[in-house]
Amino acid sequence: MASKYRDEIEQIDKLKSVEDFPLWKFQVDIVFKSYGLYNIVTGNEVLPAGANDTEKTEFERRDAKAQKIIITTVDKKSLTHILSCNNSREMYAKICSIYERDSEDRKCTFLQDIELQQF
Repeated sequence: MASKYRDEIEQIDKLKSVEDFPLWKFQVDIVFKSYGLYNIVTGNEVLPAGANDTEKTEFERRDAKAQKIIITTVDKKSLTHILSCNNSREMYAKICSIYERDSEDRKCTFLQDIELQQF
């Protein structure tokens, strides 16, 4: 399974720019879902209060797997943005906030340029 897992991750093009973000997000979301990690990454699944050592270890293992998916599918520039993150949820949220914002900014600029050209 480790080889199959590695092969699946290697098929994802590294996130390098705002143009790559929608496809990157789509691909990693599918990988997260296929490995049961999506709810951890989105924060919908958290370590329960009062979790025993076994539950804590399992949750941390799954979170580490999600972190590995993220760090192996982004380029060095993107990696610098998430160095201070403590878990996969923080990493994913940080990347999404940066690239979704940039994508929206680019869309607004593009629409403004079109409006200016029409006058």
